[in-house]
Amino acid sequence: MEVRHPRCAGLDVHKETVVTCVRIVSGGEVSRTARTFETTTARLIELAEWLEVNGCTHVAMEATKVYWKPVWQVLAGGGFELVLALPAICEWPEMAASACLASYGTTICGLYALEAALTHKMLHGASPADTPAQQPTKFQLVVNLKTTKALGFTVPQSILFRADEVIE
Repeated sequence: MEVRHPRCAGLDVHKETVVTCVRIVSGGEVSRTARTFETTTARLIELAEWLEVNGCTHVAMEATKVYWKPVWQVLAGGGFELVLALPAICEWPEMAASACLASYGTTICGLYALEAALTHKMLHGASPADTPAQQPTKFQLVVNLKTTKALGFTVPQSILFRADEVIE
């Protein structure tokens, strides 16, 4: 297998931590070192310094909901190329505005309305056993062109025409 980036890292981004693995290929030998960093600004700066000390030229990180954004912002000034992997298609239209490629689902507000109607019925004497389960009936397709352009994707016109909302 061809080694394209002999000094690189992968980041698994979570809400409160970033699990990082640095891979270094030297003289045909591969070494890997993993560390976990908290997502506070001070620890993310420490992560950036650690990546630079290890001579990483490329750092790939996943797009996990919105948790990747502050990590990206701190690491963007580092001496390495950042790559956003696994661009997400989210379930809530509200999340598409925060960096997902797209979303297809019902709105959170719509789900709250269903929940409120069900709660109202039960507070007014309906038996939970006799109350039918309800599912959303309206779904929205939202496409975030800012994210797709940043990642170098082109969204087919057929999808853009079907979208309920296009974020530019």
